[in-house]
Amino acid sequence: MATTAMMKRHGLRKLREVDPREFRDFEVQFGEVVRSLPFQLPENFLLIIRAMSLTSGVCSALDPEFNVWDSVKPYAAQLLRDERGNLVQDLAQQAVEVAGLAWRLSKRLDALLTRIEDGSLAVTNARLEQRVSRLERTVRRLMSAIVFGGLLIAGVMLRADDAVLGTLLMAASVVSLLYTLFAGRRGR
Repeated sequence: MATTAMMKRHGLRKLREVDPREFRDFEVQFGEVVRSLPFQLPENFLLIIRAMSLTSGVCSALDPEFNVWDSVKPYAAQLLRDERGNLVQDLAQQAVEVAGLAWRLSKRLDALLTRIEDGSLAVTNARLEQRVSRLERTVRRLMSAIVFGGLLIAGVMLRADDAVLGTLLMAASVVSLLYTLFAGRRGR
């Protein structure tokens, strides 16, 4: 970390005087950090770093006392100030949107509670309605089957004493049987 502080104070010219072992230590530490973190540097960022290092090298070759970082500092500071302004603007806009959403949500909740208290809230569920409809058809068919069985048994028992009434009851049971067999197919 001493190399970065030295680079800031004295520019790249002074880096020639730094011990190469210090560079190796820095490279090892930086390499470990980069490999351990789950991120990748974008290609454009790498190109910018390369351009800055080439520019810095050319500048230090032309004037060993020139520090390119000192000349870039005012522009970087201006960029950061501009970005901070945009950040504050974005945060303000998001705060206004959240406040508006909270206001609308509270109105909607109030309207919903009013409808619940009035008893005018209607809730529909298509699957539930289908199941209830199917259950109603099944109950109707079951009742028709019970009526069929009752009429048939009554007709068989009465046929011995009164042939006309017994036959009439058995014939009426056929209507219930037909409803039981075919009514469920029509609703599907």
